[in-house]
Amino acid sequence: MNHPTPESWMSYLYDESDAAERADLEAHLAVCGKCGDEVAQCRRTMGLLDLDEATLALPRRHARTQFRWQPVLAWSAAAAVVL
Repeated sequence: MNHPTPESWMSYLYDESDAAERADLEAHLAVCGKCGDEVAQCRRTMGLLDLDEATLALPRRHARTQFRWQPVLAWSAAAAVVL
C-alpha cells in the first residue's frame, strides 16, 4: 500500500488540500488504520497546542518572583525610615 507523504497529511489537516487530493486522502484513511491513527494523533497534538496557558493551569513565574521581592522591599523601606 502506498501511503501519502507527511506533507500531504499536513495540507489535509490544515485544510490546504484541493478537493481531489482531500478525497484521495479520506479514501486512504477509510482503509488504512495506521494512517488513521497517525492523523488522529496529529489532531490531538494540534488541539493541545491550541490550548491557552490558563487552560493548562501552568504556574505563573511572576507570582513567585513577586513573593521573593516582598521581604527585600520591606527591609528597604525600614532602612529608609531609620536613615
